[in-house]
Parts: sequence; C-alpha cells; structure tokens
Amino acid sequence: MKCSFTSKTDLARSYFPNHSDSGARRLLMGTIASTPPLISMLHELGYTKEQHFFTPRQVEIVIEYLGNPFK
Repeated sequence: MKCSFTSKTDLARSYFPNHSDSGARRLLMGTIASTPPLISMLHELGYTKEQHFFTPRQVEIVIEYLGNPFK
C-alpha cells in the first residue's frame, strides 16, 4: 500500500500558485488556523504546527474544508 505525504509547501502552492513558496505556505497555514473546525480535525489526526508534511488523511480534511485546489 502506497502512503505518500504532501509537504505544506506543495499543498500551499496548489491553493496559492501566484505566491512565493513561503508566502503561499503562510497564507495556507493562516487560513487553516482561522478555521477552527479544520484545525481541530487536524489536531485529532495528530497534526502539529511543527510538522513539515501532511498525511494523506490530513490533506483530505484540508480539501474538505477549503475546497479542491487540483480542479
């Protein structure tokens, strides 16, 4: 079974393609932090702000709350 992790930067660039890596990451993490149900769900899944990658399930939750950036 393949389990791939997604970096915060890669996911952030998907949502904010016209920003620098650090700018996109800052915007994504700010959006997540300002969405209490989302950050709560991520914490339940073991997320900490120090981690550099999201698990596949964490990515699914982000997409559920913020929409699919890959469309």
